Amino acid sequence: LDMVSRFLVVLIITIFFSTLASAATAQFYLSFEKNDSKSVLSEIIRASGIVFQVISDRPSVCRYSSHKGTSFFNMEGTFDFSFENLHKKDFVGLTDGAYTYFVRCKDDFNNISSELEAVFAVSLPPSVQINLEGGNVIGNGRVKVSVKTSKSLSQTPSLSYSFDGVSYNPIPLFGSGSDWEGFLTISESNVEKIGSFKFQGRDLEGNLGTEITSGGTFFVDTKKPATITNIRAVGYEGEIELRWEIDEELSDVRIYRSTEPGVDNSDYLKSVVGEFFTDTSVDRGRTYYYRVAGVDKAGNVADLSKEVYATALLLSLIHI
Repeated sequence: LDMVSRFLVVLIITIFFSTLASAATAQFYLSFEKNDSKSVLSEIIRASGIVFQVISDRPSVCRYSSHKGTSFFNMEGTFDFSFENLHKKDFVGLTDGAYTYFVRCKDDFNNISSELEAVFAVSLPPSVQINLEGGNVIGNGRVKVSVKTSKSLSQTPSLSYSFDGVSYNPIPLFGSGSDWEGFLTISESNVEKIGSFKFQGRDLEGNLGTEITSGGTFFVDTKKPATITNIRAVGYEGEIELRWEIDEELSDVRIYRSTEPGVDNSDYLKSVVGEFFTDTSVDRGRTYYYRVAGVDKAGNVADLSKEVYATALLLSLIHI
């Protein structure tokens, strides 16, 4: 008898879902001979990882290749697990598309099977990346939300947020294809809370996706930073130098300036990073009044500091 032509291999492809306790399975059986070696999976895989499993009808060693017509000994792929009739290989990180692998097995008597062609297709549900304007730490007010899906959608997706994981508030989105945006409004009552998003969207094939690959959570901080108290102003020739001290992490400090006492929020000049500012846009011999306010990473603005003042000198003095 022709041992090669009688060699039987059963191929099982198991879909692996990392989010499920037990993997769902799509399987089929193939017997192959020299002139009948192709097998096509009839259903589309909806996961980025699968277990590629070969069961032979006798103890054997199996290998695989992505190139047709490769001899057994030149096949580059080996299985992660192999014992007697069972041979397994995990494939992860798969993207949309068709995949073809060619398998050969060698039994204990050095008989080598004919080539088995295994074909399957992957079509993943759409996933999403969420970005908040200014980062994932936000303060009160309206914040722009940008939504980028992994593929074009057939209709507007749904996005909502929650602070308790039970009650969700919808965020209306507008856009098209894979680019969408909306606005998240946070009130001052939401102090130091952790929020989470929930997403649903269907691609052009009707696949429903709910996975958020990044930006699924955010932190709300509506607490104002401390008022800057240690501030001083010193006048030099043609400039005034402001210095202050801060005890917490700030994104920037806002400078307010006026030529009259009573500086308020309407006198905003500019924002700086650090603990000093040199004002060179001054007239020599003129007195200027200043107040500053810290801004944290969530965009919360502190109350204005005390008011300080200095005069831009006409002549150069030695800096002490």
